[in-house]
Amino acid sequence: MKGFAAVPGEARVKPEERLEMTRRQVAETEAAVERQVAIVEELQKRGENAEGAIKLLALLRSTLTSYRAALAEIESGNS
Repeated sequence: MKGFAAVPGEARVKPEERLEMTRRQVAETEAAVERQVAIVEELQKRGENAEGAIKLLALLRSTLTSYRAALAEIESGNS
C-alpha cells in the first residue's frame, strides 16, 4: 500500500492514517468553532467589541470547510 509525502523526503503516511488524521482535524476544528461561537456571543452580550473574535470565527469556519472537503475526497477514494 503506497502512502504519500507532502514534502520530498518526508515520512510516508498510510492512507488509513491520513483518513484518521483528517477526521481528527475536522472534529477538533468543529469543537474550536463551537468554543469561538460561545466567545463571540458572550462578548456581544456584554456589549464588548467582538470584531477580532468574529474574524477568528470566520477563519475557523473556512478551515473547517477545507477539512471537510478533504475528508470527503479521502472517503470517496479520490485522494
